[in-house]
Amino acid sequence: MKNRPSPLLLVALLAILAGAWLFPRYFDQPGAYASIWLQRAQLWWAMRSIDGVSSEAMEIDTAANGDLWVTSKYSVLRVAAADGRRTPVMSLHRVRQQTGADFGAFNTAEVTADGVLWIGGWHGTVLRTDGDEDIRLISTREMAPTGRIHDIAVVNAEVYVGGDGLWRHVPDEDRLQRLDDGSLRVRALATDAAGTLVVASDRAVFGYLDGRLEPRWQAGEDDGAITALTPEPDGALLVGTRTGVVVLEPDGSVRTRLLAGEGVRGFSRDAEGRLWVATWQSGVAVPTDDGWRLLGYTDGLPDDSVSDLAIDAEGALWLAIYGRGAYRVEAARVRTLAQTRQRPVIDDGVQIHADACAASTQALGGPSESGQIAREGGGIDRTVFFDRRQVCPAAPGYRAAAGIWGTVRNDGVWLHDTGQVRTLALPPGLADSMVTALYRDHTGRWWLGSRHLGVFEQQADGWRAHGREAGLAANPIQAIDGDATGHLWVASYPRAARGGAPAKAGLHRFDGKRWEAIVPRKRGRSLTQLPYRGMFNDLASRTANDLRVLDDGRIAVATNAGLSLVNAPDDIRSFDRYNLGMPSNFVHSVSADADGRLWMTHAYWGAGVTWQSGIGFGNRNTRDGLFADRLVAVGHDAQDRVWLQASDGRVAIYDRERLMR
Repeated sequence: MKNRPSPLLLVALLAILAGAWLFPRYFDQPGAYASIWLQRAQLWWAMRSIDGVSSEAMEIDTAANGDLWVTSKYSVLRVAAADGRRTPVMSLHRVRQQTGADFGAFNTAEVTADGVLWIGGWHGTVLRTDGDEDIRLISTREMAPTGRIHDIAVVNAEVYVGGDGLWRHVPDEDRLQRLDDGSLRVRALATDAAGTLVVASDRAVFGYLDGRLEPRWQAGEDDGAITALTPEPDGALLVGTRTGVVVLEPDGSVRTRLLAGEGVRGFSRDAEGRLWVATWQSGVAVPTDDGWRLLGYTDGLPDDSVSDLAIDAEGALWLAIYGRGAYRVEAARVRTLAQTRQRPVIDDGVQIHADACAASTQALGGPSESGQIAREGGGIDRTVFFDRRQVCPAAPGYRAAAGIWGTVRNDGVWLHDTGQVRTLALPPGLADSMVTALYRDHTGRWWLGSRHLGVFEQQADGWRAHGREAGLAANPIQAIDGDATGHLWVASYPRAARGGAPAKAGLHRFDGKRWEAIVPRKRGRSLTQLPYRGMFNDLASRTANDLRVLDDGRIAVATNAGLSLVNAPDDIRSFDRYNLGMPSNFVHSVSADADGRLWMTHAYWGAGVTWQSGIGFGNRNTRDGLFADRLVAVGHDAQDRVWLQASDGRVAIYDRERLMR
């Protein structure tokens, strides 16, 4: 009898062939990806879980004597600096058992110099304990403050509580006294190098001195909500926000900014003075000799949501990971892994800022992406576009061709046509702040998209309103584009229409006579329908965030549930996150490069930019060296460079091939 191949061998061969088809990027550079997986395994193996901490780890504090205090929703653990002994100090069960009160859950903790532990809860609850049998409730659910206690600080032996206001403990009466005017919502507290209490709200930093709150810094439009405060020995202040780190001078001026686009939760410095940063959904920002490296779940951490971190005297890195508990790992090992990790594949991007118009134009190096408008009263107003999108100044705008473009100004719509500049008055009742999209069709007419008044067509005697009968007037218009047949396509974001009636759809087509609303059918996913999971024959969602007419006539539609390609209203193919490489269903913008390859951005932490790669998708984010993760726009210029715009207004330009490499 002839020898037959083993069934297991055939299964393995089929698995390899399927992997090469489904995961082409892993088979292009097997050595590189094997190295990455080895590094992940090394970090995972080095992590040590900490017993006595519930999975919802909140913060890690270092006391004056070097002890570490690990707070989770249901427990507090002390780690002695002298011998590393771990002692459970407090639990929610013990609080309920000894006081009979419904404390809720722990959120923050602070230890005084004499060893008294203060704990703040999720519902305005505050307690103090000496660690033995004495538990004193300072504030319960029925008392003020009522909101979550975000932080507790001890300054000159006085205890301050931050949450629904700024509060101070009055020892003689054993109660909390409110110090602000009733409008402050405190997110973080700290003590600066001068011994002054520093208070942070969502958008501002104050110093509390002599009974007064003195403003130090006000967050700008590009800054996210404040999440953490840490003083520096030289008097500087580290301000963690949802969009990065702001380093303030003692006088409140900005020294520098770090880790743009990352949601920051905590800081710690190692023995050499290097700054480590805990981020939400991006893991740990590790300092290396040539910049930051973000190490997260894909690198071996239990999860990306790092609530806080600390480095002890022995050089161990302690991590509070929400949903996974607390972990200990040698900081030197983590830094070595980060240092030897494959260098970022993207390091040649030219970064510009949406507000720096003059610098933007210098970076572009071509007249097709920039233009100038001579404003009345003198001066030049510089406008910068990429892929027909206006990025400088930040406002709705559209570039139809070289030298032909329009932009929204505070007194109407400015139209520039090969040197001829004129202003069109806006339709009655439509302020410039309500214009959301511009488009110029093949006849030279301009179209406006509005927030709640539909679509407007430019005519000789003014503007004509469109789309109310199709439900467009109920929705913000996201984008307008036209195909080769003269049909107009409009993307809008369906919300509840005025009067409570539901909006019809997010995708509309106008054939010159009537509007057609395109809505998803009730899609059924059966194995006979789908060549692989993640592709389906229907519009992905009612929400349309962006659209683009492709060279082959298809309409690419970015939605909240994936990407759709429309040949006709009854001929639609869609993709979602089950396609390999697409990090999120929320597609914010779409573009196509010179080869017809589709590119997408996702306004989601850690998502970055995505492009078609085989039957799946490739992706780059900050872990690969990309300048930001939360991206709102992607486009390509005449040189096929990739333009990316971040949610904080920054713009970067990359070489396409290097970005994909």
